[in-house]
Amino acid sequence: MASDPSDRTTLLLKRMCEGDAQAEGELYAHLYGDLQRRARAMMRAQGPAHTLQSTALVNEAWLKLTGLTDPDWQDRKHFVRVAARAMRCVLVDHARAKQTARRDGGLRRPLGDEISDRERSSWRVLALDEALERLERSEPQSFRVAELRIFGGLSHAEIADSMEVSTRTVERAWSSARAWLMRELEADAEG
Repeated sequence: MASDPSDRTTLLLKRMCEGDAQAEGELYAHLYGDLQRRARAMMRAQGPAHTLQSTALVNEAWLKLTGLTDPDWQDRKHFVRVAARAMRCVLVDHARAKQTARRDGGLRRPLGDEISDRERSSWRVLALDEALERLERSEPQSFRVAELRIFGGLSHAEIADSMEVSTRTVERAWSSARAWLMRELEADAEG
């Protein structure tokens, strides 16, 4: 087996694609620590009011990843990009479920009631997801950088490696994405 963790990941992904049932368990054990670290960082950024735990985030994202029909995993970089998207989906699904539970639970409040931190957290995730969808349409490269940074927990160097661009390109795209998202989220909050 290869000594480079990236090479080992790629080998395990290829074995999975070839139908090797044991490879999935090996891949999970191989990547779990890294995915857990990224999920913890992401959940810290969500704030203490968020109810989803990092372990649940990793497990649900893993189920999404391994539940894909005929995945064509190319390498670790490809897997990391898809894992970031899966974590985003889990967070958004969780926030939507919270919103639906409130709406369907018959819990009506007078307009003057204060919004809880947990409700605010769900709304922030959904607002960010909607803003990212708009960013994807207008600035695809900035969107990819933002998604990997926010939902993948990747550093600029890791994003550059994953996207096969320079670190400086990633820094410019992140700066642009962050400014764009802040404007969009402020506009959403105002009105």
